[in-house]
Amino acid sequence: MVRRRVSGAIGLFLLPARFLIEDDPEGNKLISVATGEVEQRLTAELVLVAVGRKPNIEGLGLERVGLTTERGKILVNNRMETNVPGVYAAGDAIGGTLLAHVASAEGEVAVENTLGKDSVMDYKVVPHCIYSPELASIGLTENQARENGKDFKVGRFPFAANPKAMIIGQRDGFVKVLSDAGSGDIFGIHILGHQATELIAEAALALKLRASVADVAATIHAHPSLSEAVRKAVLDVQGIPIHMPRKP
Repeated sequence: MVRRRVSGAIGLFLLPARFLIEDDPEGNKLISVATGEVEQRLTAELVLVAVGRKPNIEGLGLERVGLTTERGKILVNNRMETNVPGVYAAGDAIGGTLLAHVASAEGEVAVENTLGKDSVMDYKVVPHCIYSPELASIGLTENQARENGKDFKVGRFPFAANPKAMIIGQRDGFVKVLSDAGSGDIFGIHILGHQATELIAEAALALKLRASVADVAATIHAHPSLSEAVRKAVLDVQGIPIHMPRKP
C-alpha cells in the first residue's frame, strides 16, 4: 500500500504494484507506481509502505520443550493448544490472521482453556477492517460464494440515501449483504464508508448468531443512524427496499 499527500490530498494504492521512491532536491519523495501496464509518477511529502507482518519465534527455545513449529509459526488447534500438554499459544506467533482483535480473542480462548473451560476459536466471524478510508468486511465475498457453489442473494443500500449520513455530510459508501437464497441466513456483510469499522460489530453479531435476513429486518434500528443502512440492505435482499428503487 502506498499512501501519498499532494497539496493537501491523500492517495491510497493497494499492492500488488511495482514502485520506486527517490528523493528530490527539495526533500520531497518522487514516486513511480506501476500497476499492470499503467504507471503514475507522483511527488509526495510522506510515503507509508505496509508490507505485512510475520511470526517471530526465534530465540524462544521452543525446540527445547518439543513444541512443533511450521514455517516459523507455532502449530495449535482451535483451542490454542500446542502439541505439548499444558502449553498454549496465541497471536502472531501462531500465524493465520495477524490482527490485534484476533490475537486478543485467541488469548482469551487460551486462558479459558488453561482454567478448565472448553473454549474454541471461531475464525468464521472475524471482522476485517481498513481505517483510512474506512472499509469493513466479515464473512464471504460474492466471488468466494460463487467459488463455493452457493445459491445466494445480494442486497445493497447507499449511504447517500441514509438520513444520518446526509446530516453529517458523509454520503459516500454503501452496505452490502449476502444471504443464502433458501434459508435466508446471512453469510457476508461488507461496508464501505464513514464508521464502517464501528458498524461491522452488528454484522459480526449477526453471523455469530446465524441470523437470517428476516431477523435483522425485524430488528428496530434507531433513526436517524448509520446502522439503518444495514437494515435497508437486508430489506433489499428480501426484495422490499425502502428509500430506494425496487430492483427490476
